[in-house]
Amino acid sequence: MSWVSAREAAFHWGMTYQAVHKRHKRDPDRYPSRPHPTRKGWRQYWIGEGPPPPDDIQELPPSLDHSPIEGWVERDGYVYDGRRDVYVLTLPSHRRPFVLDGSRLRQIWRRYAGDKANVDEVCRDFGLDRQTFLDIKRLLRLTKTRAPFTDEELEAMGEDVLVADVLRAKEQRVMARAQAASWRRIERLANSRQWLREVVRDALSGVSPVTQLPPPMGDPEECAVVVGWSDLHVGKREAGMSVGIDIQLAHLRALASDVVARVAALRPSHVILACTGDLVHSDTQGQTTTKGTPQGSQSEGSTAMALRGACELTAALVSRLSEVVPSVEVVVTPGNHDELLSRAVGLYLEACFDGSSRVSIDADERRRRKWTRWREVPLCFFHGDKLKGDRLAALPGRECPPGADPRKAVLLHGHLHKRGLRQDVIGGFDVVCLASPAGADDWHHEMGFEGGAKAVTLAVVTPSGLSALEWVRA
Repeated sequence: MSWVSAREAAFHWGMTYQAVHKRHKRDPDRYPSRPHPTRKGWRQYWIGEGPPPPDDIQELPPSLDHSPIEGWVERDGYVYDGRRDVYVLTLPSHRRPFVLDGSRLRQIWRRYAGDKANVDEVCRDFGLDRQTFLDIKRLLRLTKTRAPFTDEELEAMGEDVLVADVLRAKEQRVMARAQAASWRRIERLANSRQWLREVVRDALSGVSPVTQLPPPMGDPEECAVVVGWSDLHVGKREAGMSVGIDIQLAHLRALASDVVARVAALRPSHVILACTGDLVHSDTQGQTTTKGTPQGSQSEGSTAMALRGACELTAALVSRLSEVVPSVEVVVTPGNHDELLSRAVGLYLEACFDGSSRVSIDADERRRRKWTRWREVPLCFFHGDKLKGDRLAALPGRECPPGADPRKAVLLHGHLHKRGLRQDVIGGFDVVCLASPAGADDWHHEMGFEGGAKAVTLAVVTPSGLSALEWVRA
């Protein structure tokens, strides 16, 4: 004979515990009960042959009713046992009281209120079903605007401890976000590198080195010609029209033929093909630039098609130039659209002209800015999206190749899609902006970045420095 809980009484009498409460209300003499001595809102029922002692069935006085034992904190809907660090919560979605370890509840609290995680993230991190967490959040009045401390922590801890804890938590969040961002960059780069290797391997599968060519007829002039093969943007759709990548490549092949004809007329002793970036319009399989700017709506064909077209087009141009000029030097630098695929074009050219004594390829990806020289004239090639203005003044004196005169330096860059020549007011050297054969897309048309002549720049260099600029129009 003893006092038991409603569930135990229901099992003893063979009914549900809801029926136990109803029968007590209808016949309290036959089913006597009393308030639970330690749990607020709970009742106990008498199981035995005779009636319970009269003193046990009386209601407790108001001053003692539901008084918590030492170390307990009772709040609306839950009880906190400070001695065991346990929360006992009454949740609508659970028939029995839901017991949660204090350290675990504080972790949930900080994850939601401190880290601003959403409901799904909290449920996934702590193995809770969604309805249980929503009930806990509603019962504890947990919102993202609350402090990252439970009510019990705020009552028990001093201000200095709370401030130090907030600073530590903030430091951990910053480090976790930095690490996550770093891993995302590594994963994105790894995926891009893997796709690049697959595309390049496929592009190089049918490449065979060129045979040795006979030297051009006639004596060359004492000059070199820099061909600005820059900003082709193969795979770019021009504003208001869509011709397809095949027609675009056909136009560029015709332009390359005109370039070769003009270079042959100049009869230089050396040609430098300046591939200063943005040969391909997008840099990823998803048709974005290297930094992730979407280009899909402004593209013709796929990135793989554009890469193969740029590789074959540039290789054909180098081969034809080597037929009319004694030596050809190719310098490849990355652009802001094709930091990865510019390297792929360089690998393709290296495979095509492997062993050729009249063609040299500089496709080193470790440097974004490259120098070479013809006679005593230093030539610098870069894309032009990062290095600008007065920062150019110190370059010749600091980076000029051995045996070259920095006063004769010529700096050539693309990116701006316009023809240009200026003389640096500090160093006195020439800065050439290479033209682009690509037209403006919808975004550049809307922003007004158009109007430049579509052309390829030819810079004639003599032993005294830059001699002339010519343009072969597309």
